[in-house]
Amino acid sequence: MIPELKELVENELNSGEQLLWCGQPDADKFIASIVPASVVWLSGLFLFCVGVMGQAGDRQGNVLPGLIGLLVLVALIGVLEIIFVPLRARQTVYALTDRRAFILTIRSRFTHDESGRSHLYGKNLISEQKNTPGQFYLSNLPAQLIFAFLAIDVAISIVRRFDVFVALGFLFVVVGWILHWYQDLRLPLARFRDTPKVTYSVSDLIISIEDIPYSEISSTSIRKAKDDRADIFLMSNNRGVLRMKCTTDVTKALDVFNKHYPPTRVSDNSESVG
Repeated sequence: MIPELKELVENELNSGEQLLWCGQPDADKFIASIVPASVVWLSGLFLFCVGVMGQAGDRQGNVLPGLIGLLVLVALIGVLEIIFVPLRARQTVYALTDRRAFILTIRSRFTHDESGRSHLYGKNLISEQKNTPGQFYLSNLPAQLIFAFLAIDVAISIVRRFDVFVALGFLFVVVGWILHWYQDLRLPLARFRDTPKVTYSVSDLIISIEDIPYSEISSTSIRKAKDDRADIFLMSNNRGVLRMKCTTDVTKALDVFNKHYPPTRVSDNSESVG
């Protein structure tokens, strides 16, 4: 763990609050966790494009540039995700105190020169994202409706003019997205929304904090993996879901957590974090 993160965690503690455990996500396993779902839906997209080309007939010359552009765009997004996901993981820390669980992430830096930095104390509020159920539906419902409309349209097209590549591609895309939703527990319901996020400036850093007090946790889902790792999802009816993905040193973390939140329900799933 880089020294800044431990100092930032200690700076985040409220008066009288005690830090009991902190650890970082496994950056390498973060990549492994997103690969299966990505491979499934990308394979589906490729098969779908092959099917569309087969149905295009004499119009292949008009359809091909658009399909190539789509595949290149998706591939570029995948490459950027592989680069930035582990980078963000290395600048993230999970913490358990005697009052709450929280995630602290360094979002950006004003400068990489630490020579003039004397300390990391003090916080200046930049923004506060409440993420209420209404805000969740307002921001997600349009995309969900578009996805549902496209899915229904493709399904009708498959029934009217069946093509094995289009059908398999569509199936793989849907399965890939469902797998992604399951892995990150991001079902399209307000109770699975992200927890509120507060953004601060601390010295030359921009950091964000997401937290849930133990008193507000309504349920948990903990998917264990090998090498003392797990995905920990803490759910609150009022605050959404705190996602502690690819948590390391999880045995100690759960020991601490169980002392303050006894109703923890653990589900073993070695495939959920790669």
